[in-house]
Amino acid sequence: MEENQDLHELMTRLEKQAERQTRYARRQFLVAAACGVLLVVLAFILVPRALELSARLEAVAGNLESITAELDEANLKGMVENVDALATSSQQGLQDALAKLNAIDFDTLNRAIKNLADAVEPLAKFFNLFNKN
Repeated sequence: MEENQDLHELMTRLEKQAERQTRYARRQFLVAAACGVLLVVLAFILVPRALELSARLEAVAGNLESITAELDEANLKGMVENVDALATSSQQGLQDALAKLNAIDFDTLNRAIKNLADAVEPLAKFFNLFNKN
C-alpha cells in the first residue's frame, strides 16, 4: 500500500509540474504573440516612412548629380583666373592713375588758375555793367 501511496504522491507532483509547465507555456505564447503583433505594427509604421525616406534620398542624390554637372560646366577655374586677371589689370590701372595724380604740380596749377581769374575778373566786371540795366 505504501507503494500506492508513493505512486500517488509522485503522480500528484507530476500533475502539478505539468500544470506549471502549461502555465509557463501559455505565458511564453502570450509574450511571443504580443511581440509578433508589435513587430507587425512597427513594420506597418516604419516601412512606409523608410520608403519615403528612400525616395527623398534618391531625389537628393539626383539633385547633387545635377549640381555637380552644372558646377563642372561652369568652369570655375577659368572664372577664377578671369577674376584674378581683372583684379591685376584694375590694380595696374589704379597705380597708373595715382602716378598721374602725383605728377600734377598743384602749386603751379593753382597759380595758373589765379592768374586766369585775375585776367578774367576785369572782363566780368565790364560785362556786369551791361547786365544791370
